[in-house]
Amino acid sequence: MDQFTRTLLPAAAESELPVTTVSRHAPVLRRNVPDRDPVLIVARCVRAERPWQGEFILMITRERLVITQETRMLSRIRPHLDAPIGSLANVAWSADPRRSAMELAFTIDTGRHRFIIQAPHRHQVWRLDAMFGRIFQQPLQLAF
Repeated sequence: MDQFTRTLLPAAAESELPVTTVSRHAPVLRRNVPDRDPVLIVARCVRAERPWQGEFILMITRERLVITQETRMLSRIRPHLDAPIGSLANVAWSADPRRSAMELAFTIDTGRHRFIIQAPHRHQVWRLDAMFGRIFQQPLQLAF
């Protein structure tokens, strides 16, 4: 079993995503991620500026950020965004533990994107905050 398969379901279970949802999105997610790349975060999210567009599934691995969406009419899963972690610029996130939500914003070549991730429990907001810190913050460069 490869790293992707071994880590996808535990990450989805932590976010309390139904297995049926994960199984529908998994083929599209797998298509965009190498087998050796472990899944760090899988969560439902909505676009901050357009929440009526429906839910998205956000997946972050060590190398990529992939967001998929299920179309309303035909219930097809399609990729919404696929980008290497290194190509994300101006990454910012903010936690709102009262709402059990986290906002993630970043810029790529297609423009600025903002997503709100709804965590099932308050303690998971802090876990997401810690994971984003590890994934997106650059190590300090000491000047000697």
